[in-house]
Amino acid sequence: GWRGRRARAMELLEYFDLSHLAYRMPNTLSGGERQRVAIVRALVNNPRLVLADEPTSSLDDENARLVLNLLEEANRMGATVVVTTTDLSEKMPSDRDYILRDGVLVRM
Repeated sequence: GWRGRRARAMELLEYFDLSHLAYRMPNTLSGGERQRVAIVRALVNNPRLVLADEPTSSLDDENARLVLNLLEEANRMGATVVVTTTDLSEKMPSDRDYILRDGVLVRM
């Protein structure tokens, strides 16, 4: 139920050192904080698959690294994480990398 999800959310916020943001309104959070909290929110139900479309596109370098670290940890927790990006410098360690070249998905 909702109590279990709330407890799981608090557990994840603490795990990712974001518990200080638990009771803040979204409009008071920075872009990086919003992005990290959104990822934690997505992990509450222990998804097997996390799709992250341009998760760092509007973030500075420091917050981009924090978001990628969070996604890496989600993968270590058992989720398959698929990240799409147009900036190949925003790469996180992965088992497989692909690039879309001329409409064809090619393994790198």
